[in-house]
Amino acid sequence: IKIGGNLNITGGTYNICDGTTRNDTIVGNVSVTAPGVLCLNTSSSNTINGTLYVAGNFTNTGGGIANWASGPPYGGGTIIFNGTYNGTTGMQTYTSGGTVGGPVNFMINSGAYLQMAAPGTTIYGTGTFTVASGGTLGVKSPDGITTTGATGNIQATGTRTYSTGANYIYNGTAAQTTGNGLTGAFNLTSSNIGSSGNNTVTLSSTIAIGGNLTVTNGIFDMSTFTANRSSSGGTLTVTGTLLLGGTTGGQGNSNFPTNFTTLTMTGGTVSYDNATGSQTVYSAPAYNNLTLGNTSGTQTAAGNLVVNGTLTTTAGGTLDMTAANTLSGTLSTITNNGTISTSVPTATSTTPIPTGKTWGGTIIYAATTAQNVMAGTYNNLTLSGAGAKALQTGTTIQNNLTLSGTTTTAVEGLTVPGIFTIGSGTSFSAGTFTHNIAGNWQNS
Repeated sequence: IKIGGNLNITGGTYNICDGTTRNDTIVGNVSVTAPGVLCLNTSSSNTINGTLYVAGNFTNTGGGIANWASGPPYGGGTIIFNGTYNGTTGMQTYTSGGTVGGPVNFMINSGAYLQMAAPGTTIYGTGTFTVASGGTLGVKSPDGITTTGATGNIQATGTRTYSTGANYIYNGTAAQTTGNGLTGAFNLTSSNIGSSGNNTVTLSSTIAIGGNLTVTNGIFDMSTFTANRSSSGGTLTVTGTLLLGGTTGGQGNSNFPTNFTTLTMTGGTVSYDNATGSQTVYSAPAYNNLTLGNTSGTQTAAGNLVVNGTLTTTAGGTLDMTAANTLSGTLSTITNNGTISTSVPTATSTTPIPTGKTWGGTIIYAATTAQNVMAGTYNNLTLSGAGAKALQTGTTIQNNLTLSGTTTTAVEGLTVPGIFTIGSGTSFSAGTFTHNIAGNWQNS
Protein backbone atom coordinates (compact mmCIF):
# COMPACT_ATOMS: atom_id res chain seq x y z
CA ILE A 1 0.00 0.00 0.00
CA LYS A 2 0.97 3.64 -0.32
CA ILE A 3 0.20 6.25 2.30
CA GLY A 4 0.42 9.79 0.98
CA GLY A 5 0.76 11.29 4.46
CA ASN A 6 2.07 9.98 7.79
CA LEU A 7 1.94 6.59 9.48
CA ASN A 8 1.42 6.86 13.26
CA ILE A 9 1.41 3.65 15.29
CA THR A 10 0.36 4.35 18.87
CA GLY A 11 -1.07 0.96 19.89
CA GLY A 12 -1.50 -2.57 18.62
CA THR A 13 0.61 -4.03 15.81
CA TYR A 14 0.87 -2.86 12.22
CA ASN A 15 1.94 -5.87 10.11
CA ILE A 16 3.42 -5.24 6.68
CA CYS A 17 3.99 -8.82 5.59
CA ASP A 18 2.11 -11.89 6.86
CA GLY A 19 2.68 -14.75 4.47
CA THR A 20 2.97 -12.70 1.27
CA THR A 21 5.74 -10.35 0.17
CA ARG A 22 4.56 -6.76 0.50
CA ASN A 23 6.02 -3.31 0.15
CA ASP A 24 4.49 -0.33 1.91
CA THR A 25 5.40 3.21 0.92
CA ILE A 26 5.03 6.14 3.31
CA VAL A 27 5.36 9.53 1.65
CA GLY A 28 5.34 11.37 4.99
CA ASN A 29 6.71 10.51 8.44
CA VAL A 30 6.58 7.30 10.46
CA SER A 31 6.09 7.42 14.22
CA VAL A 32 6.02 4.40 16.54
CA THR A 33 5.18 5.05 20.20
CA ALA A 34 4.33 2.69 23.07
CA PRO A 35 2.55 0.38 23.09
CA GLY A 36 2.52 0.34 19.29
CA VAL A 37 4.59 -2.08 17.21
CA LEU A 38 5.65 -1.93 13.57
CA CYS A 39 6.08 -5.53 12.38
CA LEU A 40 7.79 -5.95 9.05
CA ASN A 41 7.33 -9.71 8.67
CA THR A 42 5.89 -12.72 10.47
CA SER A 43 6.94 -15.32 7.89
CA SER A 44 9.77 -17.78 8.38
CA SER A 45 10.26 -18.17 4.62
CA ASN A 46 13.37 -16.47 3.38
CA THR A 47 11.62 -15.81 0.07
CA ILE A 48 8.97 -13.61 1.68
CA ASN A 49 9.90 -10.04 2.46
CA GLY A 50 8.28 -7.10 4.16
CA THR A 51 9.69 -3.73 3.13
CA LEU A 52 8.79 -0.26 4.33
CA TYR A 53 9.83 2.70 2.17
CA VAL A 54 9.92 5.96 4.11
CA ALA A 55 10.39 9.40 2.55
CA GLY A 56 9.96 11.43 5.74
CA ASN A 57 11.24 11.31 9.32
CA PHE A 58 11.28 8.09 11.32
CA THR A 59 10.63 8.11 15.05
CA ASN A 60 10.72 5.04 17.29
CA THR A 61 10.82 6.53 20.76
CA GLY A 62 8.83 4.13 22.90
CA GLY A 63 7.20 1.41 20.84
CA GLY A 64 8.92 -1.24 18.83
CA ILE A 65 10.08 -2.33 15.39
CA ALA A 66 10.11 -6.06 14.80
CA ASN A 67 10.69 -8.92 12.43
CA TRP A 68 8.74 -11.60 14.26
CA ALA A 69 9.38 -14.40 11.83
CA SER A 70 10.25 -17.58 13.67
CA GLY A 71 13.54 -18.95 12.46
CA PRO A 72 16.10 -19.25 11.17
CA PRO A 73 15.44 -18.94 8.33
CA TYR A 74 13.81 -15.55 8.67
CA GLY A 75 11.64 -13.72 6.23
CA GLY A 76 13.12 -10.42 5.18
CA GLY A 77 12.27 -7.20 7.00
CA THR A 78 13.75 -3.98 5.67
CA ILE A 79 13.22 -0.26 6.24
CA ILE A 80 14.44 1.79 3.27
CA PHE A 81 14.85 5.55 3.56
CA ASN A 82 14.08 6.89 0.10
CA GLY A 83 13.51 10.61 0.47
CA THR A 84 14.92 13.05 -2.07
CA TYR A 85 17.50 15.50 -0.75
CA ASN A 86 18.36 18.42 -3.01
CA GLY A 87 21.04 19.99 -0.85
CA THR A 88 18.56 22.18 1.00
CA THR A 89 15.32 20.27 1.60
CA GLY A 90 14.38 16.62 1.88
CA MET A 91 16.51 15.62 4.88
CA GLN A 92 15.07 12.76 6.93
CA THR A 93 15.66 12.52 10.69
CA TYR A 94 15.94 9.24 12.61
CA THR A 95 15.03 9.28 16.31
CA SER A 96 15.58 6.15 18.44
CA GLY A 97 14.53 4.99 21.87
CA GLY A 98 12.13 2.10 21.26
CA THR A 99 12.99 -1.56 20.81
CA VAL A 100 14.09 -3.40 17.68
CA GLY A 101 13.32 -7.11 17.69
CA GLY A 102 14.64 -9.66 15.24
CA PRO A 103 16.68 -9.12 12.06
CA VAL A 104 15.43 -5.72 10.88
CA ASN A 105 17.55 -4.29 8.06
CA PHE A 106 18.03 -0.56 7.45
CA MET A 107 19.07 1.05 4.18
CA ILE A 108 19.63 4.61 2.96
CA ASN A 109 18.86 4.79 -0.75
CA SER A 110 20.78 6.82 -3.30
CA GLY A 111 19.53 10.39 -3.18
CA ALA A 112 18.24 10.15 0.40
CA TYR A 113 19.77 11.92 3.42
CA LEU A 114 19.20 10.33 6.85
CA GLN A 115 20.27 12.48 9.78
CA MET A 116 20.77 11.05 13.25
CA ALA A 117 18.68 13.18 15.60
CA ALA A 118 21.13 13.30 18.53
CA PRO A 119 24.57 12.09 19.61
CA GLY A 120 22.98 9.13 21.40
CA THR A 121 20.68 8.14 18.53
CA THR A 122 21.35 4.55 17.44
CA ILE A 123 20.22 2.21 14.72
CA TYR A 124 20.45 -1.21 16.32
CA GLY A 125 19.06 -4.75 16.26
CA THR A 126 20.34 -7.97 14.69
CA GLY A 127 19.85 -6.89 11.09
CA THR A 128 22.11 -5.11 8.62
CA PHE A 129 22.72 -1.45 7.87
CA THR A 130 23.63 -0.07 4.44
CA VAL A 131 24.34 3.38 3.05
CA ALA A 132 24.04 3.04 -0.70
CA SER A 133 26.28 4.92 -3.10
CA GLY A 134 24.71 8.35 -3.55
CA GLY A 135 23.03 8.24 -0.14
CA THR A 136 23.89 10.58 2.72
CA LEU A 137 24.32 9.85 6.43
CA GLY A 138 24.40 12.60 9.05
CA VAL A 139 26.50 11.56 12.05
CA LYS A 140 26.26 13.10 15.54
CA SER A 141 27.85 10.44 17.77
CA PRO A 142 31.19 11.31 19.40
CA ASP A 143 32.34 7.87 18.17
CA GLY A 144 31.30 8.47 14.57
CA ILE A 145 30.43 5.33 12.62
CA THR A 146 31.89 1.91 13.35
CA THR A 147 31.96 -1.49 11.69
CA THR A 148 31.28 -3.56 14.82
CA GLY A 149 30.44 -3.14 18.48
CA ALA A 150 28.07 -0.97 20.45
CA THR A 151 29.62 2.42 19.70
CA GLY A 152 28.66 5.14 17.28
CA ASN A 153 25.31 5.99 15.75
CA ILE A 154 25.11 2.66 13.90
CA GLN A 155 25.06 -0.40 16.17
CA ALA A 156 23.26 -3.06 14.12
CA THR A 157 24.95 -6.39 14.81
CA GLY A 158 24.60 -7.58 11.22
CA THR A 159 26.90 -6.36 8.47
CA ARG A 160 27.34 -2.60 8.34
CA THR A 161 28.07 -1.31 4.85
CA TYR A 162 29.24 2.29 4.41
CA SER A 163 29.64 2.87 0.69
CA THR A 164 32.67 4.91 -0.34
CA GLY A 165 30.38 6.45 -2.94
CA ALA A 166 28.05 7.81 -0.25
CA ASN A 167 28.13 11.20 1.46
CA TYR A 168 28.90 11.68 5.15
CA ILE A 169 28.17 14.73 7.27
CA TYR A 170 29.67 14.96 10.77
CA ASN A 171 27.55 17.55 12.55
CA GLY A 172 27.73 16.70 16.24
CA THR A 173 27.50 19.05 19.18
CA ALA A 174 30.62 17.69 20.91
CA ALA A 175 34.02 16.44 19.74
CA GLN A 176 33.83 13.50 17.33
CA THR A 177 36.05 10.92 15.68
CA THR A 178 35.05 9.76 12.22
CA GLY A 179 35.28 6.12 13.30
CA ASN A 180 36.61 3.05 11.50
CA GLY A 181 33.45 2.83 9.40
CA LEU A 182 34.58 5.78 7.28
CA THR A 183 37.04 4.42 4.73
CA GLY A 184 36.09 6.78 1.91
CA ALA A 185 33.36 9.13 0.77
CA PHE A 186 32.03 10.88 -2.28
CA ASN A 187 31.37 14.10 -0.37
CA LEU A 188 32.62 14.53 3.19
CA THR A 189 31.46 17.42 5.35
CA SER A 190 32.83 18.36 8.78
CA SER A 191 30.38 20.72 10.48
CA ASN A 192 30.68 20.26 14.24
CA ILE A 193 28.76 22.94 16.15
CA GLY A 194 30.02 22.18 19.66
CA SER A 195 31.37 24.90 21.90
CA SER A 196 34.95 26.09 21.52
CA GLY A 197 37.34 23.34 22.64
CA ASN A 198 34.66 20.70 22.09
CA ASN A 199 34.01 21.06 18.37
CA THR A 200 36.65 18.93 16.65
CA VAL A 201 36.05 16.13 14.17
CA THR A 202 39.17 13.95 14.10
CA LEU A 203 39.92 11.77 11.10
CA SER A 204 40.45 8.16 12.22
CA SER A 205 42.32 6.88 9.15
CA THR A 206 43.36 7.79 5.63
CA ILE A 207 40.41 8.08 3.25
CA ALA A 208 39.80 8.91 -0.42
CA ILE A 209 37.30 11.55 -1.53
CA GLY A 210 35.43 11.16 -4.82
CA GLY A 211 33.70 14.56 -4.82
CA ASN A 212 34.08 17.48 -2.43
CA LEU A 213 35.60 18.01 1.01
CA THR A 214 33.90 20.72 3.06
CA VAL A 215 34.79 22.12 6.50
CA THR A 216 32.01 24.49 7.50
CA ASN A 217 32.03 24.64 11.31
CA GLY A 218 34.41 23.67 14.07
CA ILE A 219 37.75 21.97 13.47
CA PHE A 220 38.49 19.12 11.08
CA ASP A 221 41.63 17.52 12.48
CA MET A 222 43.30 15.35 9.88
CA SER A 223 46.06 14.35 12.32
CA THR A 224 48.73 12.72 10.11
CA PHE A 225 46.20 11.03 7.81
CA THR A 226 45.17 12.13 4.31
CA ALA A 227 41.87 12.93 2.63
CA ASN A 228 42.97 13.34 -0.97
CA ARG A 229 40.64 13.35 -3.93
CA SER A 230 40.91 10.12 -5.89
CA SER A 231 41.23 12.05 -9.17
CA SER A 232 41.50 15.67 -10.22
CA GLY A 233 38.33 17.73 -9.75
CA GLY A 234 35.94 18.82 -7.01
CA THR A 235 36.12 21.56 -4.43
CA LEU A 236 37.86 21.91 -1.09
CA THR A 237 35.98 24.46 1.00
CA VAL A 238 37.19 25.69 4.38
CA THR A 239 35.02 28.10 6.34
CA GLY A 240 35.82 26.38 9.64
CA THR A 241 39.32 25.20 10.61
CA LEU A 242 41.39 22.60 8.75
CA LEU A 243 44.09 21.18 11.05
CA LEU A 244 47.07 19.49 9.39
CA GLY A 245 49.60 17.45 11.37
CA GLY A 246 51.21 15.36 8.63
CA THR A 247 54.50 15.85 6.84
CA THR A 248 53.76 13.51 3.91
CA GLY A 249 50.94 12.29 1.72
CA GLY A 250 49.42 15.58 0.62
CA GLN A 251 50.67 18.75 -1.00
CA GLY A 252 54.45 18.84 -0.59
CA ASN A 253 55.69 17.86 2.84
CA SER A 254 52.25 18.07 4.43
CA ASN A 255 48.89 16.33 4.37
CA PHE A 256 47.06 19.27 2.80
CA PRO A 257 44.47 17.50 0.60
CA THR A 258 45.50 17.01 -3.04
CA ASN A 259 43.73 16.82 -6.42
CA PHE A 260 41.01 19.41 -5.68
CA THR A 261 40.80 21.82 -8.58
CA THR A 262 38.90 24.53 -6.67
CA LEU A 263 40.10 25.79 -3.29
CA THR A 264 37.76 28.09 -1.34
CA MET A 265 39.23 29.40 1.91
CA THR A 266 36.91 32.37 2.51
CA GLY A 267 36.28 32.89 6.21
CA GLY A 268 38.18 29.79 7.35
CA THR A 269 41.50 28.86 8.94
CA VAL A 270 44.16 26.42 7.78
CA SER A 271 46.52 25.38 10.55
CA TYR A 272 49.80 23.54 9.90
CA ASP A 273 50.14 21.96 13.29
CA ASN A 274 53.12 19.60 13.37
CA ALA A 275 54.85 20.62 16.58
CA THR A 276 58.36 19.94 15.26
CA GLY A 277 57.89 21.71 11.94
CA SER A 278 59.13 19.88 8.84
CA GLN A 279 55.99 20.83 6.90
CA THR A 280 55.76 22.79 3.68
CA VAL A 281 53.01 25.40 3.51
CA TYR A 282 51.01 24.93 0.32
CA SER A 283 50.92 28.08 -1.79
CA ALA A 284 47.95 27.51 -4.13
CA PRO A 285 45.10 28.84 -1.99
CA ALA A 286 44.69 32.45 -0.97
CA TYR A 287 44.36 31.82 2.74
CA ASN A 288 41.89 33.64 4.91
CA ASN A 289 43.55 32.77 8.22
CA LEU A 290 46.84 30.86 8.28
CA THR A 291 48.16 29.38 11.53
CA LEU A 292 51.56 27.78 12.00
CA GLY A 293 51.54 25.65 15.13
CA ASN A 294 55.11 24.36 15.23
CA THR A 295 56.83 25.02 18.54
CA SER A 296 60.25 23.97 17.26
CA GLY A 297 61.82 23.47 13.88
CA THR A 298 60.89 25.12 10.61
CA GLN A 299 57.89 25.20 8.30
CA THR A 300 58.78 26.22 4.75
CA ALA A 301 56.71 28.11 2.19
CA ALA A 302 56.26 26.02 -0.95
CA GLY A 303 55.57 29.16 -3.01
CA ASN A 304 54.29 32.71 -2.62
CA LEU A 305 51.87 32.89 0.31
CA VAL A 306 48.79 35.11 0.30
CA VAL A 307 47.02 35.69 3.63
CA ASN A 308 44.02 37.99 3.74
CA GLY A 309 42.94 37.45 7.33
CA THR A 310 45.04 36.55 10.39
CA LEU A 311 48.57 35.15 10.24
CA THR A 312 49.57 33.36 13.44
CA THR A 313 52.91 31.80 14.31
CA THR A 314 53.84 30.00 17.51
CA ALA A 315 56.72 30.68 19.90
CA GLY A 316 59.71 28.48 19.12
CA GLY A 317 58.74 27.88 15.51
CA THR A 318 60.01 29.41 12.26
CA LEU A 319 58.30 30.16 8.96
CA ASP A 320 60.95 30.23 6.24
CA MET A 321 59.86 32.06 3.09
CA THR A 322 63.20 31.07 1.47
CA ALA A 323 64.89 33.13 -1.26
CA ALA A 324 62.09 32.54 -3.75
CA ASN A 325 58.76 33.22 -2.06
CA THR A 326 56.99 36.39 -0.94
CA LEU A 327 54.40 36.90 1.77
CA SER A 328 51.51 39.16 0.76
CA GLY A 329 47.80 39.75 1.16
CA THR A 330 45.66 41.99 3.31
CA LEU A 331 47.02 40.46 6.54
CA SER A 332 44.36 42.16 8.64
CA THR A 333 45.93 40.77 11.83
CA ILE A 334 49.46 39.47 12.46
CA THR A 335 50.13 37.46 15.60
CA ASN A 336 53.78 36.53 15.18
CA ASN A 337 54.91 34.77 18.33
CA GLY A 338 57.68 32.90 16.54
CA THR A 339 60.10 33.80 13.74
CA ILE A 340 59.53 34.68 10.10
CA SER A 341 62.58 34.54 7.86
CA THR A 342 62.84 35.90 4.32
CA SER A 343 65.83 35.66 2.00
CA VAL A 344 64.11 37.16 -1.04
CA PRO A 345 66.52 39.59 -2.72
CA THR A 346 65.50 42.88 -4.29
CA ALA A 347 66.20 41.37 -7.71
CA THR A 348 63.36 38.91 -7.10
CA SER A 349 60.95 41.25 -5.29
CA THR A 350 61.20 44.70 -3.77
CA THR A 351 58.47 43.68 -1.31
CA PRO A 352 59.40 40.36 0.30
CA ILE A 353 56.84 40.91 3.05
CA PRO A 354 54.11 43.58 3.32
CA THR A 355 55.10 47.11 4.26
CA GLY A 356 53.63 49.13 7.11
CA LYS A 357 52.74 46.15 9.31
CA THR A 358 53.39 45.45 12.99
CA TRP A 359 55.39 42.28 13.54
CA GLY A 360 55.69 40.56 16.90
CA GLY A 361 58.24 37.85 17.53
CA THR A 362 61.31 38.06 15.29
CA ILE A 363 61.66 38.98 11.62
CA ILE A 364 64.85 37.92 9.83
CA TYR A 365 66.04 39.36 6.51
CA ALA A 366 68.72 36.95 5.31
CA ALA A 367 69.28 37.44 1.57
CA THR A 368 72.74 36.78 0.20
CA THR A 369 72.39 39.71 -2.23
CA ALA A 370 70.82 43.15 -1.85
CA GLN A 371 67.50 43.09 -0.01
CA ASN A 372 64.87 45.64 1.00
CA VAL A 373 63.90 45.83 4.67
CA MET A 374 60.26 46.86 4.64
CA ALA A 375 58.99 49.80 6.68
CA GLY A 376 57.00 48.69 9.67
CA THR A 377 57.09 48.06 13.39
CA TYR A 378 59.26 45.17 14.51
CA ASN A 379 59.56 43.53 17.90
CA ASN A 380 62.92 41.91 17.15
CA LEU A 381 64.61 42.62 13.80
CA THR A 382 67.57 40.59 12.54
CA LEU A 383 69.51 41.49 9.38
CA SER A 384 71.86 38.75 8.23
CA GLY A 385 73.31 37.23 5.08
CA ALA A 386 75.95 38.73 2.80
CA GLY A 387 73.57 40.99 0.87
CA ALA A 388 73.35 44.68 1.73
CA LYS A 389 70.14 45.52 3.60
CA ALA A 390 68.26 48.67 2.57
CA LEU A 391 66.29 50.05 5.49
CA GLN A 392 63.17 52.01 4.55
CA THR A 393 61.89 55.19 6.13
CA GLY A 394 59.28 54.40 8.77
CA THR A 395 61.05 51.50 10.47
CA THR A 396 60.37 51.14 14.19
CA ILE A 397 62.16 48.74 16.54
CA GLN A 398 60.32 47.77 19.74
CA ASN A 399 62.95 45.49 21.24
CA ASN A 400 66.22 44.17 19.77
CA LEU A 401 68.09 44.94 16.53
CA THR A 402 70.67 42.39 15.42
CA LEU A 403 73.05 42.82 12.45
CA SER A 404 75.07 39.80 11.39
CA GLY A 405 77.42 39.50 8.40
CA THR A 406 75.73 42.17 6.33
CA THR A 407 76.01 45.81 5.33
CA THR A 408 73.23 48.12 6.51
CA THR A 409 72.81 51.82 5.88
CA ALA A 410 70.55 53.94 8.04
CA VAL A 411 68.07 56.24 6.25
CA GLU A 412 66.75 57.82 9.46
CA GLY A 413 67.46 57.85 13.16
CA LEU A 414 66.73 54.55 14.88
CA THR A 415 65.51 53.98 18.41
CA VAL A 416 66.36 50.56 19.81
CA PRO A 417 64.69 49.94 23.21
CA GLY A 418 66.49 46.62 23.63
CA ILE A 419 69.90 45.29 22.60
CA PHE A 420 71.66 46.58 19.48
CA THR A 421 74.06 43.90 18.26
CA ILE A 422 76.59 44.36 15.45
CA GLY A 423 78.17 41.01 14.73
CA SER A 424 81.54 40.11 13.30
CA GLY A 425 82.02 41.05 9.65
CA THR A 426 79.08 43.45 9.77
CA SER A 427 78.99 47.06 8.63
CA PHE A 428 76.47 49.61 9.88
CA SER A 429 76.50 53.04 8.25
CA ALA A 430 74.92 55.35 10.82
CA GLY A 431 74.99 58.41 8.55
CA THR A 432 74.42 61.78 10.19
CA PHE A 433 71.40 60.55 12.12
CA THR A 434 71.03 60.25 15.87
CA HIS A 435 70.39 56.70 17.06
CA ASN A 436 69.04 56.05 20.54
CA ILE A 437 70.02 52.78 22.18
CA ALA A 438 68.13 52.11 25.43
CA GLY A 439 69.55 48.64 26.01
CA ASN A 440 73.03 47.24 25.62
CA TRP A 441 75.36 47.95 22.68
CA GLN A 442 77.18 44.83 21.49
CA ASN A 443 79.81 45.31 18.78
CA SER A 444 81.69 42.09 18.13
